[in-house]
Amino acid sequence: MLGILDRLFVFSIFNNLEEEVQYAEESKKYTFDTTTYPGNSLWICFSGWSMTQEKVKNLSFLPQEGKVVSFSGPLSLIGKTPEETKQALIELKRVINKIISWDRDRELKFYGFSAGTLPAFYFANNLNCKKLIAVSPAPRLGDGIYMSPVTHFISKLLREDRIGPKTYNKLVEDFHQEGNMKNLPNDIQIFASGKDFITPAKMTREVVSQLKKKGYSPKYKEYKFLDHVSLIFYLGWLNKKKKDPYKLKQG
Repeated sequence: MLGILDRLFVFSIFNNLEEEVQYAEESKKYTFDTTTYPGNSLWICFSGWSMTQEKVKNLSFLPQEGKVVSFSGPLSLIGKTPEETKQALIELKRVINKIISWDRDRELKFYGFSAGTLPAFYFANNLNCKKLIAVSPAPRLGDGIYMSPVTHFISKLLREDRIGPKTYNKLVEDFHQEGNMKNLPNDIQIFASGKDFITPAKMTREVVSQLKKKGYSPKYKEYKFLDHVSLIFYLGWLNKKKKDPYKLKQG
């Protein structure tokens, strides 16, 4: 809260971030885990960078309706180069299409948190789905990489290659959130935290503004005193208390 948890989180993992970026080429496989609840939905969920399946289960912040497929990895979704980002999403699309083919009778829905909103927007826009939930999205990947302390070592590599945020944005314009707003479902929920140190709320507000300009009516909820980390803790706490933070039972 008030950005304190975000700063503690970044401090706790900062020494590992450089190594994770350095050895990203050795860990390009996607893993996913499936949990089934009552309901006819098929939720494809992307829980953000470095969010292991164990963490996702412990935090319990994902929707609890129908079949929930939770994805982890790889780092290449937030690529050290624009081409790496594009190729990662193209490869992931093959995996997603296969999962969808197993449950064609279910209503397809997408969920993304933080970096996970990148694939969530991309697939929600390019596949026929009924609902999109995005928690702490940013509109453009290049801006997000250069602004967030979590991606410091990626932006450092990009600077060495003379790739600035505007250049990066241009090269991935068909893949990041801003470029995937033509064919989204009408049912869109956006969440933000007012004290977010990792994805500032002003970036999420820009996503909401862009959606409205394109004719959508997203349901927007900003928690003024929470930050990036505490927002997920809070959504998970609501789930554990059967408070249904996404109002899924209301349709």
